[in-house]
Amino acid sequence: MNESLIRASLIFSAPFNWGAAALILLPQSPPGQLLGLPPAPPLYAALLAFLVAVFGVAYLWAGWRSQPVSPVVLCMGGFGKIGVFGIAAVLAAVGQTSLGMLSVTVVDLLLGGFWVWWLLRGRSGR
Repeated sequence: MNESLIRASLIFSAPFNWGAAALILLPQSPPGQLLGLPPAPPLYAALLAFLVAVFGVAYLWAGWRSQPVSPVVLCMGGFGKIGVFGIAAVLAAVGQTSLGMLSVTVVDLLLGGFWVWWLLRGRSGR
């Protein structure tokens, strides 16, 4: 498989991350309320939103400019996205987050799984 699909997934992930950052920063917005996001102390919300947004920038850069696609970005992003889903799944299982929130993180699981799979199989298509 060539890199075009992995690049497209990285570019797709950037605005997804930026939207998530906005939701983290503004949990009382209508979309945040729909997902059942709880309010967080401003410091923690701002720090987390900043990090999520910065990862979005890294995904856009890796998909658009990095030659070849950065394995570091794919590894950190892949395991990070899988971890986001895992955390949401555990919290949903114990009633600490909504199923709506869990359903949104399925996109993270799919992207993260794709990126890790791509890294593990190697770029040669073995």
